Amino acid sequence: MGSLDRFYFDRVYNRVYDWTVTAIGPYRRFQESSLKQLALTGGERVLSVGTGTGAELERLWERCGGLGQVVAVDFSRSGLASARRKAERRGAGLEVARMDVQRLAFQDGQFDRLVCLHT
Repeated sequence: MGSLDRFYFDRVYNRVYDWTVTAIGPYRRFQESSLKQLALTGGERVLSVGTGTGAELERLWERCGGLGQVVAVDFSRSGLASARRKAERRGAGLEVARMDVQRLAFQDGQFDRLVCLHT
């Protein structure tokens, strides 16, 4: 991602994303349909790649039944700041990390499911 892209995401897009895009019906239906397809039963380890502001984190955690672990990664500092606030409200089981999705720092087989709604 170039510096102009990072500037746009950090200074413009992420600042309005949660109260614009995530508030509209088509996005909510897309998110719910996508998360439903994961068929989570509880206790899974889920990786959310390109999580942005973490719009899906709370719904994802609910679908996990509050069990297991959800790890969210993104490159955007401002997006992750918002995602961290959401994770902190939920407490244990939700982690947020700044990471380039092209160079994930996880071993193979570490997660049961992968969510990638925003990249």
